[in-house]
Order: sequence, then structure tokens, then C-alpha cells
Amino acid sequence: MQMLRKLADLIITIAVGLFYICVFASIIMLGLAKYEKSAIVKVRNQVPEYYPILVVSQSNSSDLYKAKVVYQWALRDYLQKNPHYSFTVSSGHEVEINKQLSIQNREVSSDNNINRCSSSGGKFRVRCLSGGRQAFIVEGNKDDNHVNKSWYMADAKHIYPQRYVNYFGPGLCMAYGPIALVAVLVVAFIDSRIRKKLSLSIPPANIPNPMRKPALIASLICIGAAAIIMFSAGQLPSLAYHIGLVITVAASVVSEVLSFWVVHL
Repeated sequence: MQMLRKLADLIITIAVGLFYICVFASIIMLGLAKYEKSAIVKVRNQVPEYYPILVVSQSNSSDLYKAKVVYQWALRDYLQKNPHYSFTVSSGHEVEINKQLSIQNREVSSDNNINRCSSSGGKFRVRCLSGGRQAFIVEGNKDDNHVNKSWYMADAKHIYPQRYVNYFGPGLCMAYGPIALVAVLVVAFIDSRIRKKLSLSIPPANIPNPMRKPALIASLICIGAAAIIMFSAGQLPSLAYHIGLVITVAASVVSEVLSFWVVHL
């Protein structure tokens, strides 16, 4: 009985910790999303030099296609070296090309890696339009700290730039960090008060209950699922990431409730 209680208390601690982490991460991500939306600018006459553009080209010696996110300033030279190019993606190849981009190394110029003509892989989303055109959202970051994203329409040989955003991610995280920290402290205070009142009003039970072990196993499953989802959510798109955080919070709360039941009921 004492072992079950100790394990349940440990699970409660882990569940509460995951819950706080999710609250902190959610506020940071919402802040970043709000800033990105306000920082997007329309591309009018001059296209920004680091405007990322997806180029799909075919090798002269084979039928293999390669994809690369190329910056606007290096686009002309890249197209001259790869004349069999296209700015559009064949239907059904989005996942395959995104996978190819994710494993690419940086393509660097000859001047000691100072100027890169392409991003370190990148990623994109595409939507088919009428008339053979496609709408793209392309992310081609200059380094791991900057978000560099473009919105444009394209046909096979032309692009039509629309919008662009570039910002320093860690700086914004530090800006929204204090807000997220205050929110976590408030949530922690409320949560501790609720758990303290429940613990005083419902003292630990000493009567054997056959449902304690199944409840503890269910609590372990929930906390394990919460941890896995939380640590893998960073690799998901924005909407899936937030859904993952919500699921993590729900699983953490369920785990905490089950563990509390093991100790007190």
C-alpha cells in the first residue's frame, strides 16, 4: 500500500510538471504566432534577397528529380546551372519532396560559407489552383535562429511573390518568456491550493481497494503518452503542435486525477 502511494505521488508530480511545461510552451507559441501574423509584409516591387523559393530540377544524366529551397538573390545562377527546372510540384509528391528537403545539407558558396544560396533544407506546403498554378508557403531559414518564410503563386516557369516574413525566433521567445512564466506561477498557485484543499478534505484511505492497481497502471499509461506526445509535438505543423499540447494537458490531468484516487480513495 505504501509503495502504491509513493508511486502515485511521483506520478502526480510528473503530471503536474508536464502540465506546467505545456502551459509555458502554449503561451510562447501563441505569442510567436501573433507576432508572425503582424510581421508579414506584402511583396510589391522588389523581392527580398532571402525570399525562399522552391525549385524542382531534373538531372541531365538521369530521370531523378531534386528539390531545393533557393534564395531570391541566387535564383538566376541556380536556374542557369539547372535548366530543366520547375517551380511547381507534381500532384502527390509533397510529402516525398519535404522529406528530401529535411535531409539536405547546406549548399554553400566558395567564400568560406559566408553566403549560402539555399536554406538548410526547408519545408513547404502547396495548394493547386486553376490554370496550372499552385500556391506555396515556403520556409527556408538562413540559420537555426531565424524564421524566413514566403508566400507566392507559381506556374512551371514563373513565380508571383505575394508575402514575406523574417524574424529572430529566440529573441521573441525571450520577450514572451516572462509572460509565460507569470502565467505558469499563477496556474501553479491555483493548482496547489486546489490539491491542498482536496488532500485535507479527503484523507488517505487505508481500506484495501482492488481498483487501485488498475488505476495506477492507467495513470502510468496516461503520463507516458503525455510525455511522448509533448516531446514529439515540436516536429509537427503548427495546428498539430497545439493539438498535441492540448492532448498532453488532458492526459496529464487524467493521470493526476487517477493517482490522487489511488492515494485517497
